[in-house]
Amino acid sequence: MSLPPLDGSISFIYAKDFEASCRFYEEVLGLEVAGTLGDDVKIFMLPGSYLGIVKQGVSAAANPPRCAAEAGDTVIVGLICKTAEDVDAYHKRLSQSSIGSVLSAPQRNDTFGLYNMMARDPNGYLVEVQSFLKPDFLKPLPSRL
Repeated sequence: MSLPPLDGSISFIYAKDFEASCRFYEEVLGLEVAGTLGDDVKIFMLPGSYLGIVKQGVSAAANPPRCAAEAGDTVIVGLICKTAEDVDAYHKRLSQSSIGSVLSAPQRNDTFGLYNMMARDPNGYLVEVQSFLKPDFLKPLPSRL
């Protein structure tokens, strides 16, 4: 039996400070809001997928997940840019913001073949803004699976 095709993907992260997290992804990183689920979930558009910010304590899971600031690093929100200059622009924007914090300046990482910088959102999640030095190693995302 073959499975029906998937329609997309969404990653959820949990926010103790829901409002600050939403401002970080919308105002600082410039992600477009795709929709909301009640007052406790805001979904942002990413190329080929979505990112959901969920108020901590709200979940379909029996044991609701916690934000990274309390649970430790369990996920990195990875954002891909086309060029190193684009990564530099995000670094400048994040450095000028009072929401979240920059952990490292952009740098070339030959081990992983990328140019990246690291930051933390208001709830402690690692946010990596990166461009690949040889982006042709990745297959392009389909518009629909």
